[in-house]
Amino acid sequence: MRKTARDAVKHFATHVGLPAKHQTKPIPIGWNSWDYYFSSVTLADMIENMEAIRADAVLRERVNFIVLDMGWEHVWGEWQPNYRFPGGLEHVVEAITSRGFVPGIWTAPICVHALSRPALRNPDILLKNARGDPQPSLESGHFIVDPTHPAGAAFLRELYSRLHRIGFRLFKVDFVNDLTHNHHFHDPQAGPYDAMRTLFRIIRECVGEESHIIGCSLPAEAGAGVADSGRLGIDIHNQWTHVEWVCDFLQWCGWLHRRVWINDIDFLVVRGRDTSLEAETNVTNPNAHSANPPRWRRGPVFTLDEARTWASMVALSGGNVFLSDRINMLNETAHALINAVIAPLDVGAVPLDLCEDRRASLWLQRLPTETRLTVINWRDEAVMREFDLLAWTGDAPAHVAEQWSEADIVVTNGKTTLHLPAHGCAVLIWKNTR
Repeated sequence: MRKTARDAVKHFATHVGLPAKHQTKPIPIGWNSWDYYFSSVTLADMIENMEAIRADAVLRERVNFIVLDMGWEHVWGEWQPNYRFPGGLEHVVEAITSRGFVPGIWTAPICVHALSRPALRNPDILLKNARGDPQPSLESGHFIVDPTHPAGAAFLRELYSRLHRIGFRLFKVDFVNDLTHNHHFHDPQAGPYDAMRTLFRIIRECVGEESHIIGCSLPAEAGAGVADSGRLGIDIHNQWTHVEWVCDFLQWCGWLHRRVWINDIDFLVVRGRDTSLEAETNVTNPNAHSANPPRWRRGPVFTLDEARTWASMVALSGGNVFLSDRINMLNETAHALINAVIAPLDVGAVPLDLCEDRRASLWLQRLPTETRLTVINWRDEAVMREFDLLAWTGDAPAHVAEQWSEADIVVTNGKTTLHLPAHGCAVLIWKNTR
């Protein structure tokens, strides 16, 4: 019998499991400031989007968390609010809770700017190189807090105890992977994953089990249950190159859902040329007109078909759903996309054709009452695809609906033909009969 890469992943996944207390943790649904505002966010921006969510019948029923992402801090390492947040974080929490939401906040707790007060006046907290000098991160360029040092642990405890005391209950913990770039920890018995587990143990002790912790760049090898949710890969932006990039991670890491953590695929962003009321949907891109732009933020913003494909990928990841558009500037088409996928399915899709091509195009989700098959066209041109449902899924449903067109699909002897636009997808849905 021919074995496939999918079989190998499935077998490997049987060796991993979450502690019981993490298996039923609720999946958060929220709005996050990052993707639209980046680090330019203000309190007024937060309030505008909360009011827009409250004015929308679907969103006000679904959205629980409002997360203040990067841009609130004075400087990395000095985790105090800057001038854009008059009244401090206490005022931010009051603005969120008074509107019926749960406050969340982003931090990069182990990253310390070289010219910050902690770096200049409290060097004991920092990881050192073999000579004993502070070791900058290869990724962020910042100095790194050593969680295994008593002073480093005290620094972290002060931060998260204070944020929890102010009222935050979701904690997005970023740039964790910086701990893998240095092996000279204060605790000579500790390696990078030990340091990561120490970091998250400290955070959990400060924020309690009732809080939700999202680990960003947290390797799955650090251990099941270290964080409630785990980011699967690169940041999404509303550009097709980022959809491809996220898929490069998702197809190999999607199986982690409810085995190591709740999957966090990043944000459900849908704004683009067909879905936004604004002509410009992003902050300044310094490489927008470069003759040789990097992969990061490369190319034009979403078409409607690309936005649909990304929304479908958020659904097939099975996990967290965080909006990150400017809600007031989305048109009715954008809201329809959001409404279709905002409820997490809590079942990760299986990439049926893993390693058949560079990116999997067939994603199967077995839900309690229905089955979903998402078919993605990664090509730059439209394709007509003949598809054998019976061969790929073992099902030969008599009635199949397509989510985005809301049309019935004709299936004959388990086979159908799909027309897929460039970068588009189809989501086939049928009722379970067994």
